[in-house]
Amino acid sequence: MTALTVAQGPGPKAPESLGQQVRRLQTEARELALVHAQCLEIALLSADRLGAEIAAGGDAYPPGVRDLARQAAAESGNRARLLQALLVRNRGDVSHIHGHRTSASAA
Repeated sequence: MTALTVAQGPGPKAPESLGQQVRRLQTEARELALVHAQCLEIALLSADRLGAEIAAGGDAYPPGVRDLARQAAAESGNRARLLQALLVRNRGDVSHIHGHRTSASAA
């Protein structure tokens, strides 16, 4: 008869302390908040492009629509740049998501 030896691997991890859980969850929350803010940036840039397209669309649009679109494009573009600056200031260069970069960050 031969003796069997059992290889002992690392045991189960010790459970996280409450402090560790809080730090981990805060980190996760910050990361999710950053992604959420980047989604807002993309939406603002999309509104900027759409507004510019409509503003340049000619007389096919009802009266006032092109002016409203022109104003919306300017406002959303400015808001996107402000949001980008806030994100950069608070977290580093985070002006991209899914490979998207704004013209301000490309300069």
